[in-house]
Amino acid sequence: MSNIHNLPLVLKGVSVEPLRLPLVYWIPLISGSLKFNVNGAVLGGILIEHVGQSLIIFSKSTVFVDGPTTELLTVKEALNLFIYSRCANSHSLYIESNCSNVVSWFQRPRSTPSSFKQSIDSCISTCAGCDRSVVLVPRECNGCADILAKRRINRHIGFESIWHG
Repeated sequence: MSNIHNLPLVLKGVSVEPLRLPLVYWIPLISGSLKFNVNGAVLGGILIEHVGQSLIIFSKSTVFVDGPTTELLTVKEALNLFIYSRCANSHSLYIESNCSNVVSWFQRPRSTPSSFKQSIDSCISTCAGCDRSVVLVPRECNGCADILAKRRINRHIGFESIWHG
């Protein structure tokens, strides 16, 4: 039996070095919770329910600024989409980001640098009363948002897609 993490990569019949992927474990969400995987590289994200179904996918066009700024804008967009969704009053929300600065600012708002303080305070007040957490995840665990980001690289307009399943 072969290990899926060491399968050879075959492109157009040409075998190359085995693709070595980090071993990542997925822990399912509990019923009544949602997860937003976000990627600030392209201001995009995907909202997933506890059974793994995608509910919202978004990707916005933006002028490139530094990583923490785009990640914060992405988290803010995810929070806004959640707040105005039909799930806001009945579900808890986990936002997964690979930007340690942004995650730490949400977890400890007083440690936020002054240049980001207003944006963090705005996000926190927007979702006051909602059960939400912003958590740090390795880039490898944020696969859906990473794929979304890579597909967005050559696109010049944003999109939003919402399912009401």
